[in-house]
Amino acid sequence: MKIKRCLISVSDKTHLETLASTLKKLEIEIISSGGSAKYLRDHGYVVTSIDEITNNPEILNGRVKTLSYQVSAGILFDRDNSSHMKDMEKANLLPIDLVVCNLYPFEKKMKTTKDLDELIESIDIGGPTLLRAAAKNYKHTCSITHLEDYEPLIEQLEKYSGATDLNFRKSMAFKIFSHTYQYDRLIAQAFSVENHSLRYGENPHQSASYIPNHSGPSLLNGQKLHGKEFSYNNFLDMENSLNLISELNLLLPNFTHFSVYKHGAPCGVASSQSSTIEQTLKKAWSCDPISAFGSILCSNVEIDEDAAKFISTKFVEIVMAPSFSNHALEILTQKKNIRIYKISPYKTLKEKSIRQLTGLDLIQDTDLDYATEVTSVTKSSFDEKNLGKFGVITCKYLKSNAVNIVSRSNSTLWVSGAGCAQPNRLDSFALAAKKHYEYKKNPELTEAIESSILISDAFFPFDDIVKLCTEIDIDQVIQPGGSKNDQMVIDTCDDLDIAMKFTGMRHFNH
Repeated sequence: MKIKRCLISVSDKTHLETLASTLKKLEIEIISSGGSAKYLRDHGYVVTSIDEITNNPEILNGRVKTLSYQVSAGILFDRDNSSHMKDMEKANLLPIDLVVCNLYPFEKKMKTTKDLDELIESIDIGGPTLLRAAAKNYKHTCSITHLEDYEPLIEQLEKYSGATDLNFRKSMAFKIFSHTYQYDRLIAQAFSVENHSLRYGENPHQSASYIPNHSGPSLLNGQKLHGKEFSYNNFLDMENSLNLISELNLLLPNFTHFSVYKHGAPCGVASSQSSTIEQTLKKAWSCDPISAFGSILCSNVEIDEDAAKFISTKFVEIVMAPSFSNHALEILTQKKNIRIYKISPYKTLKEKSIRQLTGLDLIQDTDLDYATEVTSVTKSSFDEKNLGKFGVITCKYLKSNAVNIVSRSNSTLWVSGAGCAQPNRLDSFALAAKKHYEYKKNPELTEAIESSILISDAFFPFDDIVKLCTEIDIDQVIQPGGSKNDQMVIDTCDDLDIAMKFTGMRHFNH
């Protein structure tokens, strides 16, 4: 469909004359207002003023000029919808087939001032509305915002005699929604500095703030009962620990769960069906008591007096739980620097995770799955259903390469050794094995280990780790499988009387 009418509203006039020249050659009517209209007229182009379309003058020093019933309808109507066509004819409205608009340079303004009143004047209202309308109706309307897209647009117009193809319009629509998304994020960042500042970022010399996204379960649903404000790192560890406890709570709902989180990874996790809250907490703490110094504790159950007494003897940054008994609060609030945060485990976990890089956002499905069916691949087998589930879930929250050793005594499950964030899986094993060995030799831990499993977040490319398992009395292993050397690893397990299961599911966490 040939473009008959183009709306131009740009703050950056770079290359505008080149585009206007093509529009003139193809006899495409130009609609414009304000500075854009003046610029085009000064360069000899015939321009239809917006107010001729809307019958409304530009007002409020330019704050209102393009927003109108007539313009919105001209951009949004569906050319294939007979009802839309009748509405347009009845109201005597004109179609707008091409929107060229770039927004007020809000990001540039942010670099020159932090004054919110000044920044507000650089927030574009009409521009995003025009662009989003055109992008929504991409099947019929073309939208352009980036200067580098002028040349591809001109190529399209010349190739198709004043028209554009559907794939081009769709690709431009994606760029529009991405651009307005980032634009709105910048505005939210500017407001968050005043309204949602954090104590500091990853380090004290870095300022930080947060932006509520109101998209489901959130840390902000909780209530701080005591202590100073949170920092950037606190939020990261709080989110990770609450996610872990939430996932364990969904998987093993009749268990008491405790996690001890530090620097982006759990240094202790325990779950129990029969132990007291204090006993489960102590078990989680004993996984790595040195690393637990300055950690974040998270549980799915109320913190009682006995658990609070134990916590009060330790240096803990934050305690998170659905509730706290009155006696527990009396004990914990005597520690000035501890943060007490009342929050329940999430009932559902977010389905998408987003990580912002320079110039792009990486979006993926959140790793909420685990293998419900595992395959025994060795002569020896084992049946540790809950311990296996517990081990795989806790392993997911370790940074790759991850090796996790979990143990069981009666109905209590815990991480007895973990190694992660190493480029070499053997180094991760060495860390996990050391902690597991130290745990078993700890004279304060009288509870005997009845069973242990080693879990890897990715397959074993060689049989070196299974050979090393014999040195720490591990004879049960869970791994994804999928290596070209799987059979060699299986054969070694059979020779050493080690039972191994394949999950068929990798759990990298970078």
